Amino acid sequence: MISANPSAHFRSAAQRLDRTLARCAASPSVKAVHHLRTGTRRLEAVLETLLNESADTKSAKKLHKSADSLVHLLHKMRHRAGVVRDADVHLEMLRELRRKALAGQVRGRVRAGASRPAGPAFLRECRALEAELAQRRAAAAARLQQRAEKWQRKLQARVEAVIEADPPPSRSSRDGSRNSAGEIALASFRRLCESMPQLDARNLHDFRKGAKRVRYQAETAGDARSRRIAAQLKRLQDAIGLWHDWLALAEEARPAVDAASPLMRRLEQRRDHRYRDALRTASQARARLLGGGKRKEAAGAAHRSAA
Repeated sequence: MISANPSAHFRSAAQRLDRTLARCAASPSVKAVHHLRTGTRRLEAVLETLLNESADTKSAKKLHKSADSLVHLLHKMRHRAGVVRDADVHLEMLRELRRKALAGQVRGRVRAGASRPAGPAFLRECRALEAELAQRRAAAAARLQQRAEKWQRKLQARVEAVIEADPPPSRSSRDGSRNSAGEIALASFRRLCESMPQLDARNLHDFRKGAKRVRYQAETAGDARSRRIAAQLKRLQDAIGLWHDWLALAEEARPAVDAASPLMRRLEQRRDHRYRDALRTASQARARLLGGGKRKEAAGAAHRSAA
């Protein structure tokens, strides 16, 4: 159960991130690095909720100063983790393509006696790009591992500074936080949609980042409505994330393979398919979260962008 108290949720998110850093210091595994990246975003979103509830007082100014220092550290950690995480995701995507190509090759021989959907050139390009990404991942993971213990000490100090600067909430604010977190998240999502009325390849990733922050805000509440909001935003986030992963992998491959190569064609097909799916999911999320009035408008925007 997620705490409805932002202060308690902040402590909990900070403790989870602290444990994740300890795991990265020991061994920056795929899972640990993923949790490091998401943990920094989650803590930053909870911190934002905490700041929104602080009054304009002397103690609040101290809280904002401490928060700025923490956010700076979180951005640095997230950037380093992102390099490793991107390599992990792209490696798994390439391996999936290669496994499916090999499986199709076997099925083709059984059914048609020879033919295969992907020839030696495709498999050779996959393996070459995998090797390059694996080297890049190893180097980035080593740098992250070297810094993780120092980051852990800094995180503990800066989280403690935020906690010390955070004024104790009044009973009325504690009682109201459970009901207000979902409303705050929904208002944030409405502002996000208004700032990007039409989505396309240029702003879709930024829209996802904004929606992810809103999702974490919704998760600071424990009520059913906030959980439904968070779940809808998670579906949106995942759909756009898949598109962006294929987009980024295609860009990674472009300098290494010919534009008309089998691998490049396959990557572009996956990218375009996921783009259409992301626009459709974003349109549905806008309609469901913001009401029927936005439904036709969102659907029309998605259709125009996909065209």
